[in-house]
Amino acid sequence: MIKNVLGVVALCALLGACTVTSHQVATEAPINWTAERSKRVVVMDPDVELSELTAGGVTEARADWTAAARGFIKADIAGTLAKKTIDTVVADPPTDPHEVQLVKLHSAVGNAILINSIVPLPTKGKNLDWTLGPGVSV
Repeated sequence: MIKNVLGVVALCALLGACTVTSHQVATEAPINWTAERSKRVVVMDPDVELSELTAGGVTEARADWTAAARGFIKADIAGTLAKKTIDTVVADPPTDPHEVQLVKLHSAVGNAILINSIVPLPTKGKNLDWTLGPGVSV
């Protein structure tokens, strides 16, 4: 009887260790999107990669899941902003070297925001007032 119970507990512990998830939810909305109706949002291709966890514990990237997820994310962003009467424009993949650098800048600022959400900077706190700078508005 005790062996069966220990076996079930061990099996539950092993199965519980198989999940790998990362879920982040915004707790504050510091921007009043409805106050600035003349603005538009450029939706870039989301940096998303979906993988399948194999029985051996190795993750294998799934291109079909990733493509579907990118489409769902862009559609959800556009739908959410459309409810607030905000126009969205889907950005084409960059070809100009200057545009490629802007995408890299966007990635760097995004990573800084992510790191700040984990280890807040003393001067920032929870104020999300990051920007890519005035040269990006073009």
